[in-house]
Amino acid sequence: MTASGNGAGGSGYGVTLVNNSALSPQPVKITGSGLYESNLSGGLNVTSLGAITVASLTVRDTLGGNGVQLYNNSLGAAGAVTLSGTTLIENNSGSGLYAYSRGAIAIKTKVFESSGNGWAAAGMAFSSTTPMPKAR
Repeated sequence: MTASGNGAGGSGYGVTLVNNSALSPQPVKITGSGLYESNLSGGLNVTSLGAITVASLTVRDTLGGNGVQLYNNSLGAAGAVTLSGTTLIENNSGSGLYAYSRGAIAIKTKVFESSGNGWAAAGMAFSSTTPMPKAR
């Protein structure tokens, strides 16, 4: 999937996927390679009540927002957020990667990141309501 140059009218994400109207949580899986570049509001934005799995993506040069936003933290959400494959996130004006989940967040990749030009932006931000396992 390729999304490039969206938002000429003042706002626009490269790709926005909203998966929150099924009777039960359903997963979102983005496989293969994805290129999201030079989009105004953000590169990839996924909101789901089910698990989110993203593999092998390049997100760069987002002009006015975050590179990648993965949300499955709404009331009734279930499942994890997983990022795998080869991931390059660079030169986004906001944060590079946001992942918010009611389940676990698994990063199974090397994330190459240089984003966050604003005072409130971070390279990567994660939030999970799943407790950390106790040390043994």
